[in-house]
Amino acid sequence: MKKRLFGTIALMIAFLVLALGLLYGSQADVAAGTGTGEELGATENGVPLLFIENVGQFAPQTRFQIRQGNTTIHIAENEIWFTLVDQRGEDFLSGVHLRLTFPGANAHPTLVPFDRQETHVSFFSGSDPASWRQDVPVWGGVRYLDLYPGIDLEISGRGGRWTWRLLCQGRDVSLLQDIRLQVAGAERVSLGAGELRLSTASGPFRLPLLQLSCAAEGLPRYYPSIEGAVVRSPFAIQRPGRVPQPLDNPDEMLYGTYLGGSEQDWGHDVAIDGSGAAYLAGQTSSTDFPATSGAFSETLGGTRDAFVAKLSPNGNGSADLVYATFLGGSGGETAGGIAVDASGNALVTGWSNTGFPDTPGVFGDCSAGGAFVSKLNASGSDLIYSGCVTGLNAAGHALALDSAGQAYIVGSIQSGLTTTSGAYDTAPNGNSDAFLAIVSTDGTTLTYATYFGGSDHECAYVGYVGRGCTVALDDSNQVYISGGTLSSDLPTSPGAYDTICGTDGNCNSDWDAFVAKLNPAGAGASDLVYSTFLGGSGADTTSGIAVNPAGSAYVTGHVHSDDFPTTSGALSENHNGAHWDSFLTKLNPAGSALDYSTYLGGSGNDHGWDIAIDQAGDAYAIGYTLSDDFPTSADAQDSTRDGTDAYIVRLTTAGSGQDDLVYGTFLGGTGIECEKACAITVDAAGNVFIAGDSGSDDYPTSEGAYDRSYNGGTQDAFMARLPLGAGPQHRIYLPLVMCGYWP
Repeated sequence: MKKRLFGTIALMIAFLVLALGLLYGSQADVAAGTGTGEELGATENGVPLLFIENVGQFAPQTRFQIRQGNTTIHIAENEIWFTLVDQRGEDFLSGVHLRLTFPGANAHPTLVPFDRQETHVSFFSGSDPASWRQDVPVWGGVRYLDLYPGIDLEISGRGGRWTWRLLCQGRDVSLLQDIRLQVAGAERVSLGAGELRLSTASGPFRLPLLQLSCAAEGLPRYYPSIEGAVVRSPFAIQRPGRVPQPLDNPDEMLYGTYLGGSEQDWGHDVAIDGSGAAYLAGQTSSTDFPATSGAFSETLGGTRDAFVAKLSPNGNGSADLVYATFLGGSGGETAGGIAVDASGNALVTGWSNTGFPDTPGVFGDCSAGGAFVSKLNASGSDLIYSGCVTGLNAAGHALALDSAGQAYIVGSIQSGLTTTSGAYDTAPNGNSDAFLAIVSTDGTTLTYATYFGGSDHECAYVGYVGRGCTVALDDSNQVYISGGTLSSDLPTSPGAYDTICGTDGNCNSDWDAFVAKLNPAGAGASDLVYSTFLGGSGADTTSGIAVNPAGSAYVTGHVHSDDFPTTSGALSENHNGAHWDSFLTKLNPAGSALDYSTYLGGSGNDHGWDIAIDQAGDAYAIGYTLSDDFPTSADAQDSTRDGTDAYIVRLTTAGSGQDDLVYGTFLGGTGIECEKACAITVDAAGNVFIAGDSGSDDYPTSEGAYDRSYNGGTQDAFMARLPLGAGPQHRIYLPLVMCGYWP
C-alpha cells in the first residue's frame, strides 16, 4: 500500500514538474549555463519573470526568488545571487553561484514589490502541513528604496526580460560617479554592447548593464569600465525626463501618447472598435494640430475646431495615428462625445457656430450652428452625413449608438428644439433644458426629439460644472440620461429613489444630480420610465453614466455634500475632505433604490469625469485629484501624485469596504491633467482606454508612442491604454524540493 501511495505521489510530482516545464519551457534554453551564451530573460513568448515572495518557503536571506530555466535568482537585502546549474539530459553536472553587490550602498534598503500577478504559486514540501505555503504572493518586480541616498534600484521582468535600472528621485546625482557593481563567482568579467559578459564553469552568461532614469539636467555621460571583478559606472542607457516615483509601475501602460499642436488641445471623449483601435474626440485651437494627409479637413477653420483622431495598436506596445482631422467651420466648435459603429465609422457630437459643414438631405442644417452630429467614414477622409439639432444655445454633450447605428444625442438647449410627435415633452421648461434626439442611421431623419427639465437649468455647459449631460443605452434601447439640475420641479417618477431636490425639496441654488430613464416610443408622458434626484444638501452633479445588461445605471461625478447618500459597506461612507469628492453610485433597474454608493477621494479636491463597466459588472471611473491620499492599490501604475493628476479606479461595488477597490492609480505629470474633461471606456479583456487633456511636459508616455513630447500651449490632448482586467489565473503547485540553494 505504501509503495503504491509513494508511486502515486511520485507520478503526480512528475506530471507537475512536466507542467511547470511547459510553463517555463520557452525559458529553459536561454538561461546561463546552457552554453548558448544568450542574454538572461530573452524569452521567445514573453512569459514574464515571476518574483516569488519568500513567506517561509526559502532560506531566510532570500526575499524574492525567480526561476528561469536552469537559473535561480535570489533577491536579498543587500545582494543578488544567480545560481546556474549545468544540466545535460537528466543529470546535473555542475553549479555556479554569481554574487552581485554594490560596494558602499545602503546595507539595509527597503525592498518593495510591485505589479502583483494573478499567478498563484504554492509549495508543499515535506509531510508536515505546517511547513506548506499556499498561494504565495507573486510580483512583477521589486524596488530597492534608497539603495543610495535619493537613488532606487528597480528590477522587473515584463516580457520575460530581466530589466534593472537606477531611478534618481532627486536632482543631486553626484553619487552616480561613485557607483560600482562587484561580481563574485565568475572566472572573467568583460563588457559587450550594453551588457556584462561573464565567463563561468557552466558556460557564458550575459547580463544587461543598468539603465539610468534621471531627470537632472546636464547628466554626464558615464562609460563603464572593468577593474578585475568590479564594474565602474555599470550603466547602459541614460534616459532624461520624468522619474517614476516609488511604487510606480510604468510598464503597466500598454501605450500612452500626447496628441496636439502648439496651442490648446483637449481630449473630451474616447471610443473603441472591435480591433482595439481607439477614437478620440475633442477640441483644438492649434493650426499645427497633426491632421493627417487625406483627412476630411487638414486645416483649422476658425478660432477653434473639433477634432477626431484614430489610434490603432501596432503590435509593439504603442499605437499608430491612422487619421486625425479637423471638424469645424469659421467660428468655434467643440466635440463632446464620440461613438464608433460596426463598420468603423466614427460618429461625433458637440456644439458649433455658423459655417459648420453639413451634407445634403441631412436631418437639420447647420447654417446657424447648433448641436452637431457628424458621421465620418472609416478612413476619416469624408463625411457620410453631418447635420445639427438646432435651437437657442443647442449643444451636444454626449452620444451613444444602438445596434442599427442610430445616434442618440443628449445635450442642453434653451428653446427652439424641433420635437417629434409623441415626444415626452414638446415645450421648453426653463432657463435651459436637457434634450434627447435620435438620428437615423443615414442621417436624414430625426426619429425622436424631446425636452427634459424643470423651470431652471439642466445640463451645464462642459467646463462649467461636470461634462454636461451624459447618455447610455441598454440592450432594449432604453435611454439613460444623467446630469445636474437647479430645478426643484424637475419631473420625477412615482417610487423613484429621491423625488425632491437637496434635502428640503428646494435646490437653493445648488446643483443636484439626476438620473432619468426614457423609453423613446413616442407615447408622450409614458416615455418616462423613471426619474430621480441624487444628492445631499450641497452642490452635486454627475458627469458620466454606464448601464449593465440588467438595466442598473452606474453614475459618477463630484459632490460637495457631506450628506451625499452612501450605502453600508461602501468603499467610503463619509466625505473625505476639502470641498469636492468624487462619487460612484449604482441604481437598481427600477431607479427606486441605491444598490451601491460611495464617496471617492482623499483630503484634497477630487472631481469625477466618466465611468465604464465591464462584463462582470466592475466599474471603472476616471477623474482628477489634488489628494495625495487618494485611494490607490499596491499594483498602481503610479502611487504618487505629481500635480493635478488624473485618477483611474476599478471597483467591484460589492459593498465589502476597502476590498471594493480592485485597482487605483494616479496618472499624470507635474502639471494639470483632466482640467476640462477625461473619458474612459473598457474592452472585453478589461483594458481601459482613457483620453483627456494634460498641461504637463512630463506626462508619462510609452516607448514607441506616436508623440512623446509636449507640444506647447496650455494643454495637449492625451491618450492612454492600461491593462486593468484580471486576466487568466494560473494556479501552479510545486510539491517538490526547489533546486536553487544558498551558499
